[in-house]
Amino acid sequence: MLSYDWLKILCAIAAAVTALVLFFTMVRVRPARAQNFIVHFYGDYDYGTDFTMLSDVLEQRLSYDVLSVRADRFGTGMMDGASYTARRSSGEGSVAIASAYAEEGQTSSYAQLMGIALGSTAGTAQETLGMFYEADKFFAGLEDYLARFFGEEWKSGEIDRAEAEKCFRARNVDGPNNKNRYRTEAQVAAGVEDEVKRLTNLRSDYLYLIDPAHGGLGAEGGLLSYATYTSEVTISETEKEERVYRAGVNIGKLTHLSSLAQYSGAEGKAAHDEFVFLIYNNGAGNYEDGTNDGRDDLKYEAVTFLKYLVEQYA
Repeated sequence: MLSYDWLKILCAIAAAVTALVLFFTMVRVRPARAQNFIVHFYGDYDYGTDFTMLSDVLEQRLSYDVLSVRADRFGTGMMDGASYTARRSSGEGSVAIASAYAEEGQTSSYAQLMGIALGSTAGTAQETLGMFYEADKFFAGLEDYLARFFGEEWKSGEIDRAEAEKCFRARNVDGPNNKNRYRTEAQVAAGVEDEVKRLTNLRSDYLYLIDPAHGGLGAEGGLLSYATYTSEVTISETEKEERVYRAGVNIGKLTHLSSLAQYSGAEGKAAHDEFVFLIYNNGAGNYEDGTNDGRDDLKYEAVTFLKYLVEQYA
């Protein structure tokens, strides 16, 4: 053994380890991009104790199809800016939180993000909000999405289980996601039940937010009004117009947000009084050709996060 067999033993151990690594790599569930829920805090804030617990809390609150949750923070310095740009270039991020508050002569973190979002189209006739959804259009799209499963009377209608199953299969069985997660018909059936629960909870969360007794989402003067951003756009050599975007949701009236993040400027004004909740536009998946990766469905997890903020910090 000392002269020869020890080499065979080491080779056998190495082969066994390699085989095990390959096996577990092949069978493990890999989250698709849309199944990673990532919160970006953009700005120079102090973070409370709730920030460290946010990922754990959201893992419990978000749906079964969110497999990874993370909260990241970015300052407004050069290095943070480069890191943020790189992360967004790879399509990372689900929602962002920034402050519309700025000291005299300074630019708010919210305005900085809007500048990044408009990008090279800023000030031109082709200008769009690009990186973010316009909040009012996002929620209008959500109502159309709910009507797909609950009918035109989506606020009270019964769920179409066949349509829910079609949605689930397009994403997690026929699509590119999680081939190792749903191998048997029993697992698929359990997944369909999870999908029914996801859609039912999504409707419940949205109804909570639009209820004037809770968030009053989008209502002027409500707890969750829309945050606007105005840009001057050149239409022609002689014509300009102001383009107003409902870019996000004001969450500054959630008075206990300082437990999550805050910043007090030289004027003594707390930046969390003007926090804005923004939803990233990460494109769409295609249901028809088997490439649906969940972006059209799981972007609405932002609604559940927003409801959590209201419940926790109002």
